[in-house]
Amino acid sequence: MLLTIVIIIAIVITLIKRFYEPVVKTAEQNEIVMIHQSRQAKLGEMVGNIAHQCKQPLNNINIDISNMRDDCRANELTPDLFNEYEQRIRENVTIMSETITDFANFLKPDKKKEKFSLRDSIDTALSIMKENLVINQINIINNVDKSISLLNYKNEFMQCVFNILENARDAAIESDIWPRTIKISAREDSNTDSKIIYLYIFNSGHNIPEEQHEKVFKPYYSTKEKKGGTGIGLYLVKQIIEKHFDGTISFTNDDGGVTFTITVMEAKNEH
Repeated sequence: MLLTIVIIIAIVITLIKRFYEPVVKTAEQNEIVMIHQSRQAKLGEMVGNIAHQCKQPLNNINIDISNMRDDCRANELTPDLFNEYEQRIRENVTIMSETITDFANFLKPDKKKEKFSLRDSIDTALSIMKENLVINQINIINNVDKSISLLNYKNEFMQCVFNILENARDAAIESDIWPRTIKISAREDSNTDSKIIYLYIFNSGHNIPEEQHEKVFKPYYSTKEKKGGTGIGLYLVKQIIEKHFDGTISFTNDDGGVTFTITVMEAKNEH
């Protein structure tokens, strides 16, 4: 009887390996493809944002160079005036340099956990999409206190925030409700074992219909297919927050908009 049981167990294990492992590998491959698709889509949009944000400083530099040339030809380029041109050009170069640095940091993979300020992470995500927010006249209210910090993967968190801010931007634009507003706030609770951080991102878009509530975080679900939406962004945010931050993400319909809430936990023994 014991031998029979052993044989049955061996057969079951063999069948599981034969039929289940390919399913697991396929699921893993599909998730890798989804992540790649999402990152490619974000990369394309961010490159567009970088181009927009660098265009104005470049125009300003071009104008200053032309004015310097005209002043020089007219023998009106005094040392003081030259210094003014130089200062403005350097300021515009700094703006472009900071934009490119933010973009590079955003794409840099996290290798280890680090302590970072939530406010700094959010500010960087906002800086990458700044031009788009300005063009669409979206008012940003960032009330996150600089003292709130988290020990975890900084860039992964920033990418999650960027995804939610993009969705908030799109929702505010599509609703055509004025003023268009995105409001960001946070709070933290501490107990003897852990610290819990709550991040709230409100947008002034329409409420999410009840029949869509169960689909919001599902893969490939999107209300923006005609505009190139992949339906992967919020799904990946949920996976990252749950798996890497021991947290949750949810949303609520509020008066005048929708609030997404990210809840993350940090064990105090990690400090």
